Amino acid sequence: MKRIFALLAGLALSLLTQTAQAGLLSHQVSVTYLYPTVDTEFQHIGAGTVGATGLQMNFLDYFDLNITDDRITVLYRDWPEVWWNPAPFNGFVLTDLTGPLPAISLNTASNMAGFSSSNLTIVGNSLYVNWQGLPFTGATQVILDVGGTPPSQVPEPFSLSLLGLGLLGLGAARRRAK
Repeated sequence: MKRIFALLAGLALSLLTQTAQAGLLSHQVSVTYLYPTVDTEFQHIGAGTVGATGLQMNFLDYFDLNITDDRITVLYRDWPEVWWNPAPFNGFVLTDLTGPLPAISLNTASNMAGFSSSNLTIVGNSLYVNWQGLPFTGATQVILDVGGTPPSQVPEPFSLSLLGLGLLGLGAARRRAK
């Protein structure tokens, strides 16, 4: 009986301390450049699985895209100041093929003039980044935080804690009955 109680206590403790990954690590993603509308594919940039060192892509030597567990970074190449053409949509869509996207927010280190959270739209498992009409140079970067600010781990739902406590209660009730 002591073994069962110890087993239940260990199980409950492990459930209480479990965390879930809130980032993109091991997620399969696809990135497509859309222009001049959100329904017009200009070019497929790439697809792959986000690994421990991230996933790197390039769009026609305009910018490099680096996707990691907790960050999406767009680094522009060496360009004099130029502007993205004004159109209803001029940007990319990142689609998480694994499931719904975690929370995404604009990092304060982003320095694209005129770019704000209003240029980001999340629909289901897709993130739309629209920088139509905005300027960029070789020093421009857009940084998006994935899953909120670090740490990128969040506690599992409270229901797992309740399950562990319920199992402990069942073990204690069974012990008391004997």
